[in-house]
Amino acid sequence: MRNTSEYSLNDALDISIRRIIHSFDMNWLFTSPAVTDKNLLEIDNGTDDYSFLFKPAHHHFTEICMCISGVMALQTGERFVELKEGCAAIILPGLIHSEIQIKKQDYLVMWLVIDTAKARLHLSGSRESEFFTSDLSFLNNCDEYNSFLDRIKSESKLDQKNSYELMKTSLLQIYILALREISAGGASYAHYFSWKESIAFEIKVFISKCGLNHLKLRDISQEICVSENHMNSIFKSVTGLTISQYIENQRIDKAKALLVNPALTINSISSQLGYYDRYHFSKVFKKSTGYTPAQFRELFIKSSLNNGSM
Repeated sequence: MRNTSEYSLNDALDISIRRIIHSFDMNWLFTSPAVTDKNLLEIDNGTDDYSFLFKPAHHHFTEICMCISGVMALQTGERFVELKEGCAAIILPGLIHSEIQIKKQDYLVMWLVIDTAKARLHLSGSRESEFFTSDLSFLNNCDEYNSFLDRIKSESKLDQKNSYELMKTSLLQIYILALREISAGGASYAHYFSWKESIAFEIKVFISKCGLNHLKLRDISQEICVSENHMNSIFKSVTGLTISQYIENQRIDKAKALLVNPALTINSISSQLGYYDRYHFSKVFKKSTGYTPAQFRELFIKSSLNNGSM
């Protein structure tokens, strides 16, 4: 078996396409509790042989997971299955799921995320018991990917004759389109130091664009198309801060800028920045700066007077 580090997205897509064609008549695609066979084994999630890489979560976008080599485990809803080489799982919006590492097992999987306006592709896996992820590729033909994904979603609900075959055909078409796009150079990779820096940058831009009033991790996750747990882990690895800590720092900086305007009351500033009340705002601000908002404003006024600017 090739070392997992030797695979590229081109390799993974090419392998996936050839396997789908070769084993089309077999049951290798996991889409619901009704679809399972010897390649999709239910496991006991209480065993010590399995390690959750992220806290189980759900989101509004669709993820497609294809096992390229080795074997890994996947939680989908209340079920836990082993995903062997050549097997795939389609994780529809709202389904609780998590990638699970099997101890002492190397594996490589390809993840395709499809949302209304975004499509992303990356690899993840375990090599010598160490989890890793690859660079992230941004796909451009979102309308085409979504058209095939809509067929998969509708057929998974219909569960009519040949629905399973139609879903496999649609997945094959998605992978062929993705391979063509990447091979032709149409897909783009992160222009920042790595895809993690790119994700962190997108998070910062979204926070800046949306303001700081009652912004929730769920809102950011839906915009970035990365699960909350994974998104927070990526952001902290790049910035050294959790997303909540970063937002709080931004609130404090914004508060300082607003406090120098004497026309704004502290109550209005507190409300504008999304704090529960003035007391909560004062407590957080003092913890960060060593001064209450009123003391900070007073110091600024005295400093301005001493410098003759007022």
